[in-house]
Amino acid sequence: LSFIFFHYTFRADRDFGGYTNNTIFLSTTNSLTLENEEFNLAGLAKTINNQLTNSFLLGYSAYLELFYFNFNENGFAIANAVLLFLSLGYLFLVAKLVKNENVAFISVLFFATHFTTLWFSRRTLSENLLLFLTWMGIYLILKSLKSKNFTYSMLSLFPISLILITRIEGFG
Repeated sequence: LSFIFFHYTFRADRDFGGYTNNTIFLSTTNSLTLENEEFNLAGLAKTINNQLTNSFLLGYSAYLELFYFNFNENGFAIANAVLLFLSLGYLFLVAKLVKNENVAFISVLFFATHFTTLWFSRRTLSENLLLFLTWMGIYLILKSLKSKNFTYSMLSLFPISLILITRIEGFG
């Protein structure tokens, strides 16, 4: 559903517009800074040299840029659909590890139809990548504890450390 009802926006006054615009600038200029000072968009900040740069953390913009480069504006919807699918998959695996397959199915069903899940997945917001990285990290930690395999603990550091460049809350 989120792919069908995806909301494209390039509005400069909201975060999702800022991520969209920053992704397009990153893709077209191959640079983190802009020389043109006539832009006054959300997500852009002036540097000491009077250049404009991305004021958001770069994780989500870099992720979106991969899809924008290949699919243009449709890439935003595809990128979020991929993240939602993978997030729900890891939620299923976490619930299955904790309880059983029936509980996992019900958990995914409830989570997938919750308002916030539908709302965030329709917009270009970094919470989409944060959701995936969080569920992946939780799954790997729980898998490590359950199997007593240290490799899963080490693997969990990858998604958890990527949260640091995705959301500012990753530092808290």
